[in-house]
Amino acid sequence: MAAIDLSAGKFTNLDQSKEAQRLSSTFREIQKLQRKPDAVLVMDNLRPHKTPEVQAVLDGSGFPYRYLPSYSPDLSPIEPGWAKVKSYLRRVAARTVEALQQALAPALDSITAQDAAAFFRHCGHACPN
Repeated sequence: MAAIDLSAGKFTNLDQSKEAQRLSSTFREIQKLQRKPDAVLVMDNLRPHKTPEVQAVLDGSGFPYRYLPSYSPDLSPIEPGWAKVKSYLRRVAARTVEALQQALAPALDSITAQDAAAFFRHCGHACPN
């Protein structure tokens, strides 16, 4: 799971989990974050995102959320972000767990505010300047 903050140009890899309970906990953490009034959580249709536990947390959070249409990676600005991260990791040849751990933060930091805005535009979304 990942998030893009357009204003800060920050691409963040959130703790990923396949378990609904863990996702509920992650969403509770997201709720604690200071957010802009126009922030919206956008998720794919992964089964754990749609469990009753996760739905209850989301519905009770007051945080607006939307699901992407099925099979729509072309509409997700996260996809070009991950492509850039993976390209960076390939370029630095992070082939071991240790090398990957050392290279991941710089890979995520390589995504600029301009990149994030371009990812949204590329996927057909309106984007503030």
